[in-house]
Amino acid sequence: ACAPGPEAPAACAPAPMVAARWCLVVAAAAPALLAVIVPEIWIQRAVWRNRPKKGTQAAWPSRYVLNNVSNLPCPSFITSERVEQLANGSFEHRSSDIWIVTYPKCGTTWTQAIVGSLLGFEIAGLSEADQRVYCPWPERALGGARLSIAELNERPAPRCLKSHWTMSDHLSMPERGKVIFVMRNAADVAQSYFHHYLDLHRLFDFDGDWGDFFGLFEAGDLGSGNYFRYVASWWPQRNASNVLFLRYEEMRQDPASHVQRIAEFIGVGRLSEGRLEEVLEATSFARMRKVEEGQMRLKRLFGIRRDVRVRQGKSFEGQRMLSPAQRSILEEQFNQTLRPLGVPRKWALGLD
Repeated sequence: ACAPGPEAPAACAPAPMVAARWCLVVAAAAPALLAVIVPEIWIQRAVWRNRPKKGTQAAWPSRYVLNNVSNLPCPSFITSERVEQLANGSFEHRSSDIWIVTYPKCGTTWTQAIVGSLLGFEIAGLSEADQRVYCPWPERALGGARLSIAELNERPAPRCLKSHWTMSDHLSMPERGKVIFVMRNAADVAQSYFHHYLDLHRLFDFDGDWGDFFGLFEAGDLGSGNYFRYVASWWPQRNASNVLFLRYEEMRQDPASHVQRIAEFIGVGRLSEGRLEEVLEATSFARMRKVEEGQMRLKRLFGIRRDVRVRQGKSFEGQRMLSPAQRSILEEQFNQTLRPLGVPRKWALGLD
């Protein structure tokens, strides 16, 4: 019973008082609720902006999210329509273009920064939004970091352009310009690519461990397909006059001489000692990691990203993660695909 007096139960409080108490409860809980809801909305929005509308793009047959573009597995933000536009004349190829071509996790970001710096850009950030200023990714058709074909065509020469494409479609065209191809050994690529999948687990819907990922790497069931077949598509081009074929391991060992080689190849000419030091400082791993760490704080807090893309960048560390069976698989794929082409074993495998 709700008898009047100071001992009356809370349920007997007047309606305005009950409402006020509920408002206080909700207000107290709101920050915690928003801390969960807002990041999740942000993540979902970012993920869906990077995926094609249902029914507009063929999917790669995988339990993870990939598109099938010209029979090549691709991240969801690369579409058949965009690759067709790059090859059918909609995109204006120029002889002055500088394509940085790599299998994923072969020093792409670093090489983009080097070329961007040589072309006079300030490397203020390493996100794709930053990179689209100095070296965009033409195959990217979706997401906040995309550029339209018209925007790509409006870019002044020389254009630095990034690609993970095989030597086919638009990159097989004779008017494509110059290509800087960077090769890295399979063991280190697999290790770095695994961390990339963990970092962008929401985009790829990847929730596996190293064993799960290695199965994808073996089958070529990930962006850019099988590593060995990818390298095989570019290896015959290594001595072409418009191709500079580099090894990531040698770049890390002697960055100064490789920056000079790149500068001369793209037409900048030989650098003075002072200018060389500027480029080396702007593109050092220590500086790039510091820059990216600063950009990552909010994304880490909200769970959008787990790690920076510029990690340690060391060479010949990947073999430590391989089981004997996994080493044998890499050896077998090398023997079948790259050894007949004359690719050195150490270059391709990174194994002792």
